[in-house]
Amino acid sequence: MGKYDINFRKQIKQVLPTIIRKNLVDFIYVLIKPIRDIYFRFLVAKEDNESKLSYNAQYPNLQRLLNDKFDEVLRRIQVKDSGESIDELLIFPNEEQKPLHLGQVIIYPSSRWGYSPFLVLVPEELRSEENKIRRYLDNYKFSGTKYTIEYE
Repeated sequence: MGKYDINFRKQIKQVLPTIIRKNLVDFIYVLIKPIRDIYFRFLVAKEDNESKLSYNAQYPNLQRLLNDKFDEVLRRIQVKDSGESIDELLIFPNEEQKPLHLGQVIIYPSSRWGYSPFLVLVPEELRSEENKIRRYLDNYKFSGTKYTIEYE
């Protein structure tokens, strides 16, 4: 029995005096129908929130989320690190009297340093679901992280 399980008939029987229990249990059970409806809506919302909170932005959890929602039987969707992280470029100030030779270097803005895009490999049959996949990814990925969707 879970934390939020309520047996309404049992609760009604415990509250009523013994003499009138037999006649009024069903009547009161019908009277508390609005309370039971609110209780069942609460249970549905609790289950929905628990399932949403079971996923996070880690690659295995994103992969599990996408497979649970779109490819539950075959589980062919893969989420991988694309390996395109950009290292921070260090330039020494002139005070250190070290020679500066940059050569041919592409200097990225500081907002792109260290970001690591990831790759989502999706079967070709799920191409029509791309908008939904993007919606789930945008909801669960880290802010500022980019991704690309490729079809196999």
